[in-house]
Order: sequence, then C-alpha cells, then structure tokens
Amino acid sequence: MLESRQETVATRSIARITAARWNIENNGFHDLKTYWHTDHAFVHDPTAIQAWLGILILAVNLMYTFVYEHLHHFREWNIPLREVVQEIKEQMRWGLAGRTKALWDTG
Repeated sequence: MLESRQETVATRSIARITAARWNIENNGFHDLKTYWHTDHAFVHDPTAIQAWLGILILAVNLMYTFVYEHLHHFREWNIPLREVVQEIKEQMRWGLAGRTKALWDTG
C-alpha cells in the first residue's frame, strides 16, 4: 500500500513552474493560433477536431525539432525562423512541381 506523506515545495520552485507555464501559454499556444491556424475549425465533429489537433501538434513538434536540432546554424547566423520556414515551403513547392506529374500520372 502507498504511504501518504506530505512534502513541502519551496515557493521559488512554484514560481519557476508557474513562469514556465506562462511561457508555454504565451509562446506555444500563441504560435499555434497565429502561424498554424488552430483558431479555424477545419472540421466540426468532436473526434475529428481531436484527431486534427493531435496531427497538427505532432507536425509542429516535428517541424521545430527539425529546425532547431538539424538546422541549428540559423540561430548562429541570426536568420529569422520565419525565413527558414518560407525557404522550406519554397523548396517543397518547386521541388515537387516537376515530380507531381510523375507521382499522379497513371497513364
């Protein structure tokens, strides 16, 4: 059986946890709403909304992991993240333009 015991936590630790939570609120949710369009309902079924948000948050995490862990020089060179994302979008757009016909052409 689990023993119940009361532990005390320093006020400074609580303050740091609260500040970290506000950082998540201010940066994470703001970023999702502003740049990833979570403020728009693409679907209306509750299960679909939950699935869509899960996929979107997974995509955001994968994107940021790629950018911050693989393309780490953009911070050293002071390149804004917005420009990095724009360049990735352009590379995908023009890189796939020639291959789209080959992918979908069944004839």
